Amino acid sequence: MSEIERVPTGIKGFDDLVGGGFPRGSIILVAGVAGAGKSIFGMQYLYYGAEFCGEPGILIVVEESAQSHRETARLLGMNFSRLEEEGKVVILDIGAIRKKIGMEESTIPGLWDIAEIVEKLTKKLSAKRLVIDSLTALTFKYESLAKMRIDMFRLFSKLKALGLTSLVLTELEEGKPSISRYGMEDFLVDGIVILGRERVGSHYRRWIAVPKMRHTKHSLELVLMDITDEGIVVYKEAPMV
Repeated sequence: MSEIERVPTGIKGFDDLVGGGFPRGSIILVAGVAGAGKSIFGMQYLYYGAEFCGEPGILIVVEESAQSHRETARLLGMNFSRLEEEGKVVILDIGAIRKKIGMEESTIPGLWDIAEIVEKLTKKLSAKRLVIDSLTALTFKYESLAKMRIDMFRLFSKLKALGLTSLVLTELEEGKPSISRYGMEDFLVDGIVILGRERVGSHYRRWIAVPKMRHTKHSLELVLMDITDEGIVVYKEAPMV
């Protein structure tokens, strides 16, 4: 395991949970309920790679606007606008593209459409990192579960072939323990990171867990985390009790 090339996330305290970072070329499912911090996790990962590791990145935004992501990042000290100007990051705003070409608001590209777009952007940018926000939004258009599963398999296979280290964000349904919405994505990916929260008295506390990470000795504990002025911080020495 020590010979596996690692991709550092830049998220304080997290890499110690996964042997120093994600295995190069892996696909990681980042799952959580609404407001758990998934988008921030993805943006920190991309920003750190582009700013400090010389690894250009792609962010695909399906529902919330690219500008909203930029503003959230700015408030946490991450200047994505500058990285875009420098050609280190591309933010693909699916909603903005739909409006520009006159597509219906409800029309969302399929998973295989995204795979083809990612391939072109990867070659143009020499990208190393990818964040898709979110897988859940990209599956709304499918009426056939079988077709959706085929396209998901094709998408993940394409990301592997391109050599990207990818984070695929997905919504967990509040109160439901299952990670998989579609009965396959948790098996297809190389790793799973769950962001959660629970009520303690009059407030909530946030936690993070890594139930799956191939080729890596990783923590299986639920560990406390928080979203600070500098983004997500994982308190690796503070498992929940």
